[in-house]
Amino acid sequence: MSRTFKFPAVALGAALLAGCVSPGGLKPQQVPLAANRLALGTTLAGVARTPAAWPAAAWWRSFHDAQLDHLIDTALADNPDLAVAAARARAATAQAQGADAARLPTLGAGVSADGIRIPPTVIGAPLGGHYATLWRAGLSFSYSFDLWGGQRAQWRGALDAARAARVESDAARQLLAADVARAYVDYGYASQSVGILRENLAHSRRLLALTDRRVAAGLDNALQQAAARAALASATQQLEAAQRGQRAAALALAALCGQGPGFADSLHAPAPLRAAPLALPATLPAELLARRPDVTAALWRVQAAAQAIKAARAAFLPNINLAAGLGFASLGAGHLLEYAAHYEQFAPAISLPLFDGGRLRANLAGQDAAYDAAVAHYNATLVRAMQQVADGVSAIQSLDRELAAQEQAHAAAAQAWALAQDQLRAGVISQLQALQVQQALLAADQRRTQLRADRLSAGVSLVVALGGGYRPSTGTPVPATVAETRP
Repeated sequence: MSRTFKFPAVALGAALLAGCVSPGGLKPQQVPLAANRLALGTTLAGVARTPAAWPAAAWWRSFHDAQLDHLIDTALADNPDLAVAAARARAATAQAQGADAARLPTLGAGVSADGIRIPPTVIGAPLGGHYATLWRAGLSFSYSFDLWGGQRAQWRGALDAARAARVESDAARQLLAADVARAYVDYGYASQSVGILRENLAHSRRLLALTDRRVAAGLDNALQQAAARAALASATQQLEAAQRGQRAAALALAALCGQGPGFADSLHAPAPLRAAPLALPATLPAELLARRPDVTAALWRVQAAAQAIKAARAAFLPNINLAAGLGFASLGAGHLLEYAAHYEQFAPAISLPLFDGGRLRANLAGQDAAYDAAVAHYNATLVRAMQQVADGVSAIQSLDRELAAQEQAHAAAAQAWALAQDQLRAGVISQLQALQVQQALLAADQRRTQLRADRLSAGVSLVVALGGGYRPSTGTPVPATVAETRP
């Protein structure tokens, strides 16, 4: 290049580079939390710690209840919400495959025939004024060089999003199993309450009959009779409410299993389930991130958002695109495959955004915001996970203490009823007094049943808080550490 043109060319190149759009000043604001930054304090003090405390994949089988096993197996096979989650996971996988395919060269083949009459005012004879057909047959090739990794980042982001969708599908399965277990606990409690309240209703009827006889004999007055009638009406109402709760729990189980209301008719009242003693994993909270599917999925979403930022930044940089073609073209089909009809096309191009009205910066700012939202969601999910573990432990500890006290109260009420029966046979107390003692025993029995159901539900909630038995699928990588998720 001569000195005459060298300086203007350099000056023009510098001006173009200076005028290029720039991502300067744009960056995310949020930072992912590390699990070890969330101090447990004294919340879990005194709780047994063992590696075996992580829930098993089929944790509900530890209840040894065949009906519960069947219900959860049915729900996992037929629940429509699981089908939605699975379909979303497949769609995300397809998007990742599409993003991967976009990084590869494209090769196509085609044959076309374009007929046209060119006016003689445009082209003179012999072409002008006559109808002719242009035949073409050839191959086309195109490839966009990924100089700065933008296409790779798009593919990796789509892959991370697909992984998140698969984990969310697994999370939906674990939550569904827990919902079925809790509904089954409610169904069992309602069934036991129906039995207790039926006995209470029979007791109230005996009490009213006895009061009627005592009023007729002049031993009681209308006040005691009205009180006995009120007790009978209350017992009837409580039994109706318990039966309604039993039916509602059965219908809820049918819906969770993806079945119609008739499915509830096949259920039978379960035997009381036994709650597992409280224990926590020795590696908590370090392994909670990998054990909680919602936390894992949220971290995959953070990584996908980080890749989207890399792709958005790569769009600011120059890139090379290559297009090529090879084929034959002729105004007559008979000459299409002659050597003279062949053509070659080669079209490399370099692109560099100079001015776009702010579109690239707006896109990058949006991706930064999406990353911040994903990080905030991850942080909130991690905090909520720790809070759910602490809540579960606190609830179980409190319910265990309540149950211990209620067991003592129930034992005392049972002893009082035994003594009342002895005194009734000996004629020391009246039948009315004995029935009142029995009513106290029934109330203690109902309260104990309620607390046992609450303890079972709290145990299921703790299982969910500890990940519900989630394990990454074979061959599925675990998400990077939080330090590696910042773009």
